[in-house]
Amino acid sequence: VVGCRVSTISEGAKIDNLAPVLSSDLKQRINKQETLSQIADLQNIRASQELVVFLQNPDVDIRAKAALAFASIQQPEDLPLLIKQLRSEPAPDVREKLAFAIGQLHDPQSFDILKSIFEQEKADIVK
Repeated sequence: VVGCRVSTISEGAKIDNLAPVLSSDLKQRINKQETLSQIADLQNIRASQELVVFLQNPDVDIRAKAALAFASIQQPEDLPLLIKQLRSEPAPDVREKLAFAIGQLHDPQSFDILKSIFEQEKADIVK
């Protein structure tokens, strides 16, 4: 249409600037997608220490994605952290991914640790 101008949101625009036009649910979904993207970026640069904060996130999907990022990074020095998280994680889906991350380290110590944890595990998805 002649004379019409289409406005776009620049890549750097903040969600807060759009607050009047976005629903609360939509803002949460956008924030979640940005967080998942940050996790992927940290995974790509193998920054496991920066991923730790995402394992404490209240959102199960974010914790699960962070656990999978640890599985991809495979840093042996992350073993104590991953074991601690596995023992305290309430969500079976996240525990499964943490167990996978520990297995990806191929650390001989991890076999006995995982075995003892799995003996107490009730969720089949984790076993």
